Amino acid sequence: MRSVLLTLALMALPLSAAELRDPFFGFTTRIPESFQKFSPLHLRYPKRIDHCYLLGDPKDDQPDVMLAIHGLGGTLTQEQMSLREVESFASGFRFTKEEVTWKDLDLPLYTGRGVLNQIDLVTVAVQVPLQRQAIQITAAGPAHRYYEILGYARFVLDHLEGETNWKTGAQRLAELAPSLIRLAITLVIVGGVIILLVRRQRRRPPPPMLVPGPALLPPRPPTSESDAREPSPPPPPEELIPVCPTCGLRVTHGRRRCMNCGRDLATP
Repeated sequence: MRSVLLTLALMALPLSAAELRDPFFGFTTRIPESFQKFSPLHLRYPKRIDHCYLLGDPKDDQPDVMLAIHGLGGTLTQEQMSLREVESFASGFRFTKEEVTWKDLDLPLYTGRGVLNQIDLVTVAVQVPLQRQAIQITAAGPAHRYYEILGYARFVLDHLEGETNWKTGAQRLAELAPSLIRLAITLVIVGGVIILLVRRQRRRPPPPMLVPGPALLPPRPPTSESDAREPSPPPPPEELIPVCPTCGLRVTHGRRRCMNCGRDLATP
């Protein structure tokens, strides 16, 4: 419901607007044409308001809508003020905080409600971190015109152009890009080395399969004195009969049959 009312309030703003250019703070924005320049000398803190506009007649008894832009005297850090700190600057007002987006930055927008001269008032303020000096955009008026007042503040903020001392998301990504490129190159190199090693390992012949055998088995410890002795060499093979038992002739060593009688010398 709140977003719908805010959208309707923004649609109700005039299409034409006057350009505001401030070379001292280094920004340009647009002010709704229905507002008229108003001298800050009529306000309580004239030196703190650099641009002041009024919607209404300051001479009648009806509360008007004020739109103001003033410098904060320095740059802003990204640490946000607490509601208690904000309320210490505006006695009698209770504040709430929400975030609005400007140049990819999330800025706190403070809304305060209070009573002044028996009139329910609302004020909307957002501080913008410009590079030269931070500024504050403030819109204030009767509480029953809250969404209209919020729309005026958002209108000025949405049309604000200027350099900021904060880093936007695009700037942070641009600073991070070289590191991401170096990381990607490193990953590609490491991946290529791993693939090369795997391919080389696949090309190598497989190692020989080791089958357990006597040479691989540990020596069996001796169990007795006989096992501890060195084994005796096998007996030499018996020589063949040098003389034929039938005819009595000598037989050449190594022959198995007598050349004279034909007897098988292997048979006794």
